[in-house]
Amino acid sequence: MKDSPELPVWQSVLWIIGSSLLISGGGYRYLHKKPVKMESPLLQISYIVQTGLQKEVLHADYLAELLGLSFDNPTQLSDFDEESAQKALLSSAIIKEASVKKILPNMVYIDYSVRKPMGWIADFVNTAIDQEGYVFPVSPFFSPKKLPEFYLGKEGLVEAFQGKDPAFAFPLQGRYIDLAYNVLDLFQKQGNESFTIKRIDVSQAFYPTLGKRGIVVLIENGNNSLHFLRMSTAHVAKEVANYLNLRPHLEETDLGKDQRVIDLRLPQLAFVD
Repeated sequence: MKDSPELPVWQSVLWIIGSSLLISGGGYRYLHKKPVKMESPLLQISYIVQTGLQKEVLHADYLAELLGLSFDNPTQLSDFDEESAQKALLSSAIIKEASVKKILPNMVYIDYSVRKPMGWIADFVNTAIDQEGYVFPVSPFFSPKKLPEFYLGKEGLVEAFQGKDPAFAFPLQGRYIDLAYNVLDLFQKQGNESFTIKRIDVSQAFYPTLGKRGIVVLIENGNNSLHFLRMSTAHVAKEVANYLNLRPHLEETDLGKDQRVIDLRLPQLAFVD
């Protein structure tokens, strides 16, 4: 049997290099195949932890609904997007600020604040407004509140909402709501605990006809009697001051009267019925 011929050294080197490239190339192709997604029940979102300035204002079920989370259709923590979740929470009219973080192995942490009602929009049912002018539902999120009512009327609502959609995503603006806030602020600055503001009606505040133009403020006194104040649009601060100066006399003569109408629109005069 003939001896196998020996390969020259340069051919041996080329053969070794070629074999190495073939093997490593095959391994390269294998490592870059699309990995198979492995799902585990241990990594499915099972808990929502919430924190905020107020303790658990919103039920966890409501938060889960906003985030699209369900026990019937579990979500893997790896599929949960924090940025999208934050946007989903802020789509709620009642949530003012929110941040979301996912925590291994199966938890979503939410820190948020809700809007604080400072008055009712009497033109609608179950609709409150906060200090910044945003509107939102009260029930079932808050217990019933004794808050002043703002009545804007048709023209006032059209101006306040300015055709924005969705309306709750923008603060109310315009002369009507600004005037209502100003009237309330003038009364609240006095810090008088002997009466409360029940309603501020600015629906006719900018009526074209002077005779119908004005503001109506409903005040509830400590003895449950009511004062209906008729005020002008141009001299609100002065007329509020005149009413407050008149109150001691009214308290003396209110006995036996459930309600009174007080017209403050004439300078230096007050018509009391």
